[in-house]
Amino acid sequence: MRREYTLHIVECDGWYAGFVEEIPGAHTQGKTVEEVKENIQEAIHLVLDANRRHMLDDETSAKIIDTTTISVDV
Repeated sequence: MRREYTLHIVECDGWYAGFVEEIPGAHTQGKTVEEVKENIQEAIHLVLDANRRHMLDDETSAKIIDTTTISVDV
């Protein structure tokens, strides 16, 4: 499944940092803008995987009962 997210990149003291607006915790840094763009992909995967594992931990009886998309005006 392919999704699009908003990546904000900032420059500070010769380094670049980036964060994804829609996914709290998905942030990274790099020596170049391209490095940030590459690194953020791994950060997104790690955060989303951790969220899934946390919600579906074997110690709970949680089960996915529905998967859908939503639209929100912001």
